[in-house]
Amino acid sequence: MQPEKKNVPRVHLFTLLVASIGNAIVWGMNGFLQFHAGLASPEGGFGLSALDIGIIFGVANVFTAFSNVFWGAISDRTESRLGKRKPFMLIFPPLVLVVLWLASIADILSGMAAVFPTLLILLVLKGVLHAGANVPYTTVIPEVVPPEKRVMVSQLSALVQGIGFAAGAIVPALLFQAFTDFSIPFVVAGAVMIVLYLVSSTAVPSDATPVKVEGIFQSMKSTLKNRNFMMFEAAQFLWTLGLNIVIFVIPFLAQDVVGIVDESVYGWFFVSFLAIAGLCMLGMNLVMQKRRVEKKKALMFSLLASVIALPLVGFIGTPTFSFMPILVQVYLFGSLLFAGLVGIFIFPYAIMLALIDYSSGSEGAYNGTNGTILGFAAIPSGPVGGLLIVLGYPFVGIAGTVLFIASVAVMLRVRVPEHLFEKHGGRGEPEGGEEGFSRSRP
Repeated sequence: MQPEKKNVPRVHLFTLLVASIGNAIVWGMNGFLQFHAGLASPEGGFGLSALDIGIIFGVANVFTAFSNVFWGAISDRTESRLGKRKPFMLIFPPLVLVVLWLASIADILSGMAAVFPTLLILLVLKGVLHAGANVPYTTVIPEVVPPEKRVMVSQLSALVQGIGFAAGAIVPALLFQAFTDFSIPFVVAGAVMIVLYLVSSTAVPSDATPVKVEGIFQSMKSTLKNRNFMMFEAAQFLWTLGLNIVIFVIPFLAQDVVGIVDESVYGWFFVSFLAIAGLCMLGMNLVMQKRRVEKKKALMFSLLASVIALPLVGFIGTPTFSFMPILVQVYLFGSLLFAGLVGIFIFPYAIMLALIDYSSGSEGAYNGTNGTILGFAAIPSGPVGGLLIVLGYPFVGIAGTVLFIASVAVMLRVRVPEHLFEKHGGRGEPEGGEEGFSRSRP
């Protein structure tokens, strides 16, 4: 069910979405921090094991997951001269910068003997504070974007985030080459996040209001009762867990198999795969613009493509493919994997918007619940990824394959109202009636 029509303030969509570039840059820095933490002390790193790093990121994700739903509900009930969401967008990014910088110098703050608990505490704080900025920000988007523009916005958002992930790899790679101080790229990343959130806040009108506001526990209860939505969230949990395990393993694969021991080299290595993913994303967007594509079927096709690619990636560097050079294996199988993963970055948000039942819960509650589920999927990814690395990289491929197959099985039970994605008919009216969405440009 869609909300009743209301007067939605006109906003500049790209300006509204640029904060997601800042999010992507800061999230991308996690990979560099993880890579650095795994380097031995003589090489300038923190000297932590894969399992140690997995536990740190896992515990941090626990706190991030639980904070998501609370920030959504709290911002629902916030009253200020700037509105409900904008204060969060202005206050929390500077705090993220401070904690991100402290995390990058954890060994200096505490000494090598206590780097594990220090990094753990700082990443917990960073996750909670970043959620305090991100959840209200992502919640305000559907409040100021009319229903007929939301699917188009979800595609534009994926493109903008892709720009952010590319910048989050390219800029640090350049900075690591220019500066010997490991912390400088983290300060720059945090500063960019502050500026971009400030820019996006100018597109958020102070009179933007939620479709529905409820008490925090009532919001959670009513959202959890939406069986179709929660079935989708279960499928999303499974594929996000598999995705997070793969992402967690990439820095260790670069170290152990490819032999990369420098942050700037790792940056360019990561950039190359982002370029591959960007080309795949561009191709998918072109296909979507030229013909009607059912979002559920396209998503499941991406999941199945990942199922094919993951076992191949897991056997990189093993005698199975010894007839091929390591880099050929990495780029051949890695490209196939990233091509399959592209759909996971494009379709789920659009599908989630189509599944919201505004009669049973507020937008903030649904968005917070979605963020919490994604956070829950991140919790075991670090410890499980670390354990799988200890067992051997083939086990990473096997575990990811099982999770993606399970997500397909659950997704088959989700009813997605595909008519909400149809293009406009005759005189600008949606083909599917008043509830249709448009992919036309604003």
